[in-house]
Amino acid sequence: MREGLGSTSSNRTRAGISRRLRRHVVKAALWMTFHLPGLLPRGVARLLISAVARCAWWLDRGSRERATANLARAYPGQTPTWRDRVARGSYLQIGPNALDCYDFHRRSPEAVTHIVREDDSAELLDLALSSGRGVLVVSAHVGNFMLLTPYLAFRLASCNRLVHIVTGTPGIPAVALAVGRVFAGHGGVWLRRGGAFRRAEQALREGQVVVILMDQDSTRVRHATYVPFFGELARTTTGPAVLARLTDAVMLPMALIRESAQGYRLCASIPVEPSRTGDLDRDEWETTARATQALQEIIEEVPDQWLWLHHRWRQQPPSGWRPPAGHADAGAPPPLEGGAGDAQIEVREGT
Repeated sequence: MREGLGSTSSNRTRAGISRRLRRHVVKAALWMTFHLPGLLPRGVARLLISAVARCAWWLDRGSRERATANLARAYPGQTPTWRDRVARGSYLQIGPNALDCYDFHRRSPEAVTHIVREDDSAELLDLALSSGRGVLVVSAHVGNFMLLTPYLAFRLASCNRLVHIVTGTPGIPAVALAVGRVFAGHGGVWLRRGGAFRRAEQALREGQVVVILMDQDSTRVRHATYVPFFGELARTTTGPAVLARLTDAVMLPMALIRESAQGYRLCASIPVEPSRTGDLDRDEWETTARATQALQEIIEEVPDQWLWLHHRWRQQPPSGWRPPAGHADAGAPPPLEGGAGDAQIEVREGT
């Protein structure tokens, strides 16, 4: 009996040490991702970051299992081999993305225009900017989400449109410092938690641009609802829907998708028109569901570029929860009408 208890205790100790070791390796990989580019030649840094990321992937069993479980929920018809490949690609892209962010603020304007292809998305963005209203860019942790805000700040610097991003602070201080440096590299403004909503509201009323990543279920987000995401209800912040209603901002789904080793494509969907039925709960749900659907469609184009590591479906609605009046089927979001060529944005005078 005692021998069995001792064996169990020893196994628990080894498991605890293994978890702490994996955690330290992952933190070290993150630190190297954000700091090695400044210490080594770019090619060497890229190779080293890639090697460390692969080691971290195999050591970080929790992230592997979480990512493949999420993919099984979102793509039940796909094979385990496909899901493993997508999960690994999602994890390994973090290093190259961070390296491109580090290099971005050192590139010349001519070089920047060559690494991002805009196509029709540029027309949607310019149409939103010319409306005389604030522009609320809703995005997701897909593609190089760290580079989206610096790129928009660079692109809009000539027209005096400040770009703000609302996000939390990374738990690793060194990473938080590096992320802040990336955001501020081209004049972006980082709105951290604590008054961020009011500052974002003010910026939108002044006709500025605000970026919000709305695809994660954070326990620190108090105002949220449950909307369909890959066929299952996911707890999602209603902050963007409230901001769009209060400020009459143009809500524009957007992401920066990787196309090559150092090339990206700016991907934008038709603007999401906030619901205005007079029922605030229903309006927030419908607007949030439409924005989430638009982002899902972007993710479906490049599933290996979304961050499947997150606990996206961790919190489920309480027993008996129903969507607001007028939506009997919680699994079906309100439809997005029209295509990119049908986008019409009302111009506001005197703003």
